[in-house]
Amino acid sequence: MEDLDKLARLLDELVKRRDKLREELRLLDDMISVLEGILRERSYVPASQLAAREAERPRPEALARTAVLVRWKGEPVCQAEIYDDRVVVGISPSIGFPTSDRLAKYLIREMEKYLEEDLKAQAEGRIPPDQRFLFTIDEDERGNLTKIEFIDHGREDRRRDLLGKIRWAVNRFVSEKEEGIR
Repeated sequence: MEDLDKLARLLDELVKRRDKLREELRLLDDMISVLEGILRERSYVPASQLAAREAERPRPEALARTAVLVRWKGEPVCQAEIYDDRVVVGISPSIGFPTSDRLAKYLIREMEKYLEEDLKAQAEGRIPPDQRFLFTIDEDERGNLTKIEFIDHGREDRRRDLLGKIRWAVNRFVSEKEEGIR
């Protein structure tokens, strides 16, 4: 009978220890989540701060090329200015593309993926902080998307991917607008 009591106490201790470890793991997950949120929040830089930062940073301002991404009713409504390390996409306010629209939110999520990827690479020491992907979006007083700027440090794979997604989203928006869905 004494052996059964010892086994029961041992089992009880192990269950308590397991529960304590689960609680500790939950707390660690919460702390990691908070830290990731802080990093994400501090990595998303308002356009005004980004402009100030960029003004301090020496770099050639030579425009490499421009591209019309989307035409609507014969007029260019989405154009890209492509530089060595960044891309500036202008979206005409005439199309009325709200930042609250699901397609605009899709674009933001896609850019956030690259930001999160670089935050992880930075945390692992694979890239320095000044080589991290950054982006800003601007909207007019009516809440319509007017500009997307991203600093990609010349990463052509990201550049092609994001320009393709921006082209698709704006095309889709104006197509749905023509069809009366919007």
